[in-house]
Amino acid sequence: MRNHKLRVFHLPVIVLLFVLWGAPSALAQEWVRQLFPVKEHDFETVPRGAKAHYRFEITNPFEEEIHLSAVTGNCVCVTPLIETPVLKSHETGTILVHFNTDKVSGSQKATLNVSIDKPYPAVATLQVRGHVRNDITFEPSSVLFGSVPVGEAREKTVKVIYHGKNAFWNLLFAESSNPNLAVEIGQTTPRRGRTEVELKLKLDKDAPIGPLGENLFLTSSDTAIGRIPLLIEGEVRPPIVARPQEFSLGTVHEGEEIVRPVVLIGDKPFLVKELLVSDNDPENLIAVTLQTPLETEPKSTHVYRLKLTVPKVTEHKSVRETIVFETDNPDVSPTLTVLAVVKPMKNEQ
Repeated sequence: MRNHKLRVFHLPVIVLLFVLWGAPSALAQEWVRQLFPVKEHDFETVPRGAKAHYRFEITNPFEEEIHLSAVTGNCVCVTPLIETPVLKSHETGTILVHFNTDKVSGSQKATLNVSIDKPYPAVATLQVRGHVRNDITFEPSSVLFGSVPVGEAREKTVKVIYHGKNAFWNLLFAESSNPNLAVEIGQTTPRRGRTEVELKLKLDKDAPIGPLGENLFLTSSDTAIGRIPLLIEGEVRPPIVARPQEFSLGTVHEGEEIVRPVVLIGDKPFLVKELLVSDNDPENLIAVTLQTPLETEPKSTHVYRLKLTVPKVTEHKSVRETIVFETDNPDVSPTLTVLAVVKPMKNEQ
């Protein structure tokens, strides 16, 4: 018979005992609800056909690997997708939920059921809601900046179109939490059966590296509907990036050796001069050895194989290390994060 022993780092002891000793279903699944820090999301008021999505984060606090087998919704208003089906120990993943504003209108609510088959069968429940307005649309449906090299400015335009009967409708404000994104509201143009307002969005050249995934909030003269979100999509990318940017090793044993590939991609040819490992905890570093030599000629793409040697520990220990690739550009050093839970050999059963 299988020994149902679930090692957990953050859950209350009483919950663990219910899981192990066969408590009623509602109590036994408490550990599943602990995986999601946020279990509800409100899309608020969204125009017809506008892009709208949300990511629920899920984190695995156990030694055992978690496998998400399926996610379903009870409403055509949403399409859920598991983006990270396998979560190793301490790894964080996401479930992406698209709000199908092109298929529905009015107030919508949906329940999402996330099925887990490992380490134990269980179901987690998430809730979403929102309101779709038929009388407002965007052209295009979102603001797509795409991949923007760091230090480069970009400009985009989008039309906000009102299809209602209020001849005096217009936009009053456009609010963004991004200080590097400027928004200009153009003139209100009445046309036959509709009113159009053009927005100009300017991304500053000083925008920091990272995703631009956020909403621009619009306030119209129809104050009864509240703010209207307009999705901003894109990313400011560094001149050189590591792919992947994270190795999640799960639970490993001291002394174990793991070989993984990494690709460095640049906007122009470059050299990798040295590989360094962070020294936050010198006694418990994961040793990193290059299995392939450093290139001697500048290239836009470098492919390396890294051997990771797990350190010795006296007890279960979470390890987080950063591998830094020093390049011939002193201002650019792409990084790779290594996550693992190290298990001492003496604790093996």
